[in-house]
Amino acid sequence: MKQLIIILPLVLFISCSSNTSSVAPSENSSLHSISPSGVKNKPGFMQKSLNDFVKNDWTPTLSKDKKTYVEDKDRSFTLQEYADKISAYTKAKPANHKESNINKLNALPVIGK
Repeated sequence: MKQLIIILPLVLFISCSSNTSSVAPSENSSLHSISPSGVKNKPGFMQKSLNDFVKNDWTPTLSKDKKTYVEDKDRSFTLQEYADKISAYTKAKPANHKESNINKLNALPVIGK
């Protein structure tokens, strides 16, 4: 009985995975009728909030600092430039530790102290 319980799912798995007559996803017409790949999706909530933050907060703050603000889009980006931008942003807008998410999480009865 135990052997049957082990062998039956194994046989089903092997028989399903050996089906090579299926069509590639890029050539599947029924898939494209449900979800066409040429349609541009609207940005979600997180992308919208990130775009708003970059447009309204990050870029204006860093544009005041001439050391970190570079408009040349043809050159490659370095990690040190990003670190310099973070440093300039945190100097311009220090963190409010009273409204910190860490303090809010620590105040919860299950997670906090």
